[in-house]
Amino acid sequence: AGAAARGVVRREARDTTQAHIVFGTDTFRYADDRRYALAMLVNAFGGGMSSRLFQRIREDLGLAYAVYAYHQFYRSAGQSGVYIGTQPGTADQATDAILAEFRTLASDGLTPTEVDDARRQLKGQVMLGLESPQSRMNRLATLALQGEPYRPLDRVLEEIDAVGTDTLMAVAQEFFAPERQTIVRLGPALLTHDIHQGPGHDHRRTEGNQDEREPHRPGAGRRRVAGVGGAHRLHRAGRR
Repeated sequence: AGAAARGVVRREARDTTQAHIVFGTDTFRYADDRRYALAMLVNAFGGGMSSRLFQRIREDLGLAYAVYAYHQFYRSAGQSGVYIGTQPGTADQATDAILAEFRTLASDGLTPTEVDDARRQLKGQVMLGLESPQSRMNRLATLALQGEPYRPLDRVLEEIDAVGTDTLMAVAQEFFAPERQTIVRLGPALLTHDIHQGPGHDHRRTEGNQDEREPHRPGAGRRRVAGVGGAHRLHRAGRR
């Protein structure tokens, strides 16, 4: 398979009441030792009511009801991303705000309090995910499909506890850089800023389907974008 596309912007105009926006990038396979670090970062970034995205995008700015981060691992690759549903008139503002949060996380990492909270949250998710016989069987099947050995719960919790701040920072810098994210928006065609120039650049209208294969320029100003067909399938898959 070819290399994953990064920094791509796709816009698709649809007659919808909301703009559905997905930010995403490729990560690594299930067997990678960094998977718990990524899971902790996703939790802190957009994994609940205390996460950065929920607090900034929904509570502070009031731009969306649904906004969250997700991740998914497969046998040979993985993905992480963010979904938001917002009004068409606030889609550009929401995109800017989310890219700013990506930039902050990639440059500054998590605070000590966020690290502790994200670690506890992930351990809780693991333990709650083993409460029913069905979930236990799903875990065993996943390990078999991924070619991974069985590890008892105590071992998994120890591995989560062993995730250090250096690993978290390295994963944040690599996978949460805003210029790495592919951004897709599905919704009404809007007058939008050039993705590469940011506020103050001449506006242009985007209609129909449009792919931009130029990568984001690191260090550029705020970026505007538009959206994805299949956004719901993608974000639902990431929340499993």
